[in-house]
Amino acid sequence: MYLSSLQIRNFRNIKETQLQFNTGVNIILGQNGQGKTNLLEAIYFLGIARSFRTSCDSALISRDMDGFFLSGIVVQQHIQDKIDVLLEDTKKVRINNKFLPRIIDLIGHFQVIIFFPEDLHLVKGTPDIRRRFLDILLSQSNPQYLHYLQRYNKIHKHCNEMLWQLKTGQQVITMSELDVWDIQRQETGNQLIRARKEAIEVLNDLAAGIHHQIATSPTLMEDGGSSEILKISYKPSMFNKEKRVDEIRKGHTLNGPHLDDMVFQINEIDARRFSSQGQQRTASISLRLAELEYLYQQTKELPVLLLDDICSELDDVRREYLMKAINRGGQIFITTTSLDTIKELMDGARVFTVRNGLIYS
Repeated sequence: MYLSSLQIRNFRNIKETQLQFNTGVNIILGQNGQGKTNLLEAIYFLGIARSFRTSCDSALISRDMDGFFLSGIVVQQHIQDKIDVLLEDTKKVRINNKFLPRIIDLIGHFQVIIFFPEDLHLVKGTPDIRRRFLDILLSQSNPQYLHYLQRYNKIHKHCNEMLWQLKTGQQVITMSELDVWDIQRQETGNQLIRARKEAIEVLNDLAAGIHHQIATSPTLMEDGGSSEILKISYKPSMFNKEKRVDEIRKGHTLNGPHLDDMVFQINEIDARRFSSQGQQRTASISLRLAELEYLYQQTKELPVLLLDDICSELDDVRREYLMKAINRGGQIFITTTSLDTIKELMDGARVFTVRNGLIYS
């Protein structure tokens, strides 16, 4: 899978551009603040219909403009699809000139993985960050998961509305009514729990092997890295009817997969609380590379990789390992302020230079 071309209009500081990309490595070169990350963000948005930097779509519109437009040609197994994403009064998505009935139906048509400095929060951040990681990964690889996720969110929202009405007395809700919806929520939620459990078992095996290779490099072994063992486990929020009284008192549900988490341990110690930033960085890189391999195993296609200034956050050992691990023949977009930091990817690469939102090739 690769992105053949991209048209951008009024997205962040990129007013108007049309680009043709290399099927292999594409280097986005420029000083900080010029718009390198904005280009990666546009590519990511074309695949996920959301930003990896903000939840506010209107923040992506160029100053004094009313909306933005993205259009890309995605090639998969010699089949071309034209994807358009528009934001005006509302967000809309077209594939081959046909509007999708739901924005979320875009997921899976153009598979992308983003590596960026904030990936550290996959390990040290809040559970919602890790749930979002899982939901995007599984939705890109399994349309059935996306169906269950949408259904669960709809049922969960309705259950919360009923619990709030019970709490505030706005409407008479019987316990039997709530039980009926709770059964549906549990049945749908169990599908999510099963898929997440299976995925995390695979991710754990993949990430542990990758982490071991990085930690046992000669340089890190001097610091005792060879003894580090990474483990990723699933922490589901199991359904529990005994919490019903508390749920009514608080006006919202207190269990279910919307409260799930992933736990990272290094040498059986909670990495979120007790590991160094270097250890957390290695764990997050291992997870992202495991994500790459997981998607490849599930879809038999290499996803498009986006790396945003990741080398500036890594020491030489981790940087060199990452450069070798990602360079497997798939399409790569990587931002940098200096070509010296990504010399392993230079052979056959196409270089784009970004200055104040203008992109030159």
